[in-house]
Amino acid sequence: MSHRRLPRATVLAALSISSLAWSQGGQPESLLRILSEDFQAVGQRERAGTSADWADAFPGALRPGRGGGYGIHGDLRVESGTVVIDVAQLIPPAQTRFGAWLGPIGGAFYFSSIYVAPGATLRFVGAHGARIYTASLDVQGTLDASGEHAPLHTPKNDPCPLATSFPWVANDIGRGGLGGRGGPGGGAGGSGGDDPRLIAASPNGMPANPGSTARLPPQHLDGENGSGPGAGFGSQQFPTTAIDPSFALRLANVQIQPALLYSLQRAAGAGGGSFGSAGNAGVQELPFTNNGGSGGPLPSFDPTLPPGIAFAGSGGGGGGVHCYFTNRIAGRFTNCKPTYPVGLRPSIGGQQVVEVWNTGAGGGGGGGYLYVQCSELELGGSLLALGGDGGSSASFGSSVRGTEAGSGGGGGSGGAIRLDVLRRAQVLGTARIDVNGGAGGRSSLNIHGGNGGRGVVHVHDASGDGTFAAAVQPAGALSTGALQPSDEHPFSFATSRYYRSQVGRPVQRIIDSIVTFAIARDGAPSPVDPTDPRQVFNVGVPGSLLVHLGPAYLSYQAAQDDGNGNPVPGTETLWTADPTALDPAKTLVRFTLLLDRGWFDPLGPIAGIVGFELYAL
Repeated sequence: MSHRRLPRATVLAALSISSLAWSQGGQPESLLRILSEDFQAVGQRERAGTSADWADAFPGALRPGRGGGYGIHGDLRVESGTVVIDVAQLIPPAQTRFGAWLGPIGGAFYFSSIYVAPGATLRFVGAHGARIYTASLDVQGTLDASGEHAPLHTPKNDPCPLATSFPWVANDIGRGGLGGRGGPGGGAGGSGGDDPRLIAASPNGMPANPGSTARLPPQHLDGENGSGPGAGFGSQQFPTTAIDPSFALRLANVQIQPALLYSLQRAAGAGGGSFGSAGNAGVQELPFTNNGGSGGPLPSFDPTLPPGIAFAGSGGGGGGVHCYFTNRIAGRFTNCKPTYPVGLRPSIGGQQVVEVWNTGAGGGGGGGYLYVQCSELELGGSLLALGGDGGSSASFGSSVRGTEAGSGGGGGSGGAIRLDVLRRAQVLGTARIDVNGGAGGRSSLNIHGGNGGRGVVHVHDASGDGTFAAAVQPAGALSTGALQPSDEHPFSFATSRYYRSQVGRPVQRIIDSIVTFAIARDGAPSPVDPTDPRQVFNVGVPGSLLVHLGPAYLSYQAAQDDGNGNPVPGTETLWTADPTALDPAKTLVRFTLLLDRGWFDPLGPIAGIVGFELYAL
C-alpha cells in the first residue's frame, strides 16, 4: 500500500464542548498539558486494541480501519480453564469496558481484543450464531462453537441373569436418550425412542420427555429427527406394533427364536446430520432390523452469506425402540427383573415371557456458526465448530455379555466458521480449524448411528499472509474470497498505551481534551476558520458510547505508575467518557478513539486525526 503524509497546512484545532471558547481566546495559562500524540509513529499504539489505521498507511494521521466494531465489550482474556459465553446473555461488569452489565448489540459482541491462552478454552453457546467483532483475535488455546455429544445411553440389561449376584442396571424412567444441544445457532440432536411399557408411577403413559419436540401418545417409540437445515432422520421402532398398550397386541409381532428362546429383533441406527456434505444413514443388521434412519438432506447454501443470514449445522437423529432379548427361558423366572404384578406377566402363544424394550440413544448436536471480523489474527491453537457424536449404548456385565443395547444415535454435522481478517493473519503450524461431523453412536448389536457430514470454513484474508489451507480439517471444507465493502464495519477504534503525565507537579484534576483534525475539501488544503461549523467537531462529550457527536468518540483510563511507566496491576480504573472523572493521583493515562468512517474522506470532510492533547488544572 502506498503511504502518504497529510499536509500540516490542512490542520484545524477542534475542541470539546466545555472548551470550545479556546478557539476564540487561546489556551488559559492555568491549564497543564498531561499528554500529546501526533500519530507520526506507532510507538504509543496498543496493537492488540487497535483496528483503526494509526500511522500505518497514513503516517502522521489516525484514520478509520476497515472495521472492528465498537470495542465496548472490553478485552477478553482467557488465561486458564473454560469460559462459556451464551450469545443471548449479558457479560458481567468486570469484563466490559465501562463496568456495566452489557449484552450483545444487534446479536453481536464487540470486544477490544480476545486472547485465549494455551490450554484454555473459550466456548460460545446459544440459540443463534456467535458473531464477534474485535481488533485482534489471538487463539493459542481453543475457541469452540461445537455441538454437544449426545450422552452415553443406558437401555436395558439382561432381565434374567443366571445368578442373583448379577445386578439389574436399567434406564428405569423408560426414556430414550436425549439429543445433544447444537453449537451456537446449530440444530439439536433428536431424542431416542421410549420404552412402550406402562410405568406403575404413571399408569396413563410416560411422563413428557424433556428432549422431545414431537411425540406419539402416550410416548414416542421412533427416534426423533434432529433439527436444522439438513437434520438426520431418526430410526423407527421395531416391531411396529410396539405402541399398543395391550400386552397381546404389543407383542403380536415379537419373534422369539425357537432355538434361542429370545427375540433378535432390533431397530436400526439413526441417520447423521448433513451440511457441507451428506450425513450417513444408520446401520442396519438384517434380517432382524428395519431400515436405518437416513442421513439428512444436503442443504443448498452459499458459504459467503453475510453473518446475519448464514446458518449453522444440523443435528443427528435418535434411535428407535426395539424388543431385543424379550425371552421365555424356563427356569430363570425367579431371577427375572423387573417383577410384574401378579397375573400381568405377558405371554406369547400361551407361554409367559419377560418383556424387554431397549430404548434408543439420542443424536449429536450440529456444529454452530462462528463469525469473527478482526484486524489481526494469530492462530496457534484451535477454532472448532464440530458436530456432536451420536449417543452410544452403555453395556453392563451380564450372563449374556454384550447383548443389551439400544440403537445408536446419528452424529451431528459440522458447523460453519467464517473469518474476515482486515489487516494481518498469522496461522502457525500448530493451528487447527476443524468442522468435522460427529461420529455415529455405537451399539454392541452393530446397529450404529450414521456419521454427520462436514461443515464449512470461509475466509476473507485482506492481508494475503494467512496459510489457512494447512490448518482446515477436513479437506474440502475451505473456501476463500475477497473482502467486500459490504463486509466491513463502519466503526473502528484505536487504543493507546499508557502515557506518563507531562506535568512536573501534582494536578488538581483532568478537565478536557483537544482533538485536531485535518480537513479534506476538494483535495485542497483549507484555511482554518474556527467559526465554520464544518471545521469544528465536538468530541469527548460524556454520555453513551453509541451516542457520539462528530467523527470520533473518546474514552479514557488511568492507572498508577510503577516507576517505569507501566501500570501497577489492579490500579487500572474503569474506562470513562468523562476525563474529569479520572483520579489525578493515577499518573498514567491512556485513551481510545472510536471512529465513524462516514465522516472521513472520500465520504466525508475529514482526512484524518493528526493530534490529541489532554489537559488538567
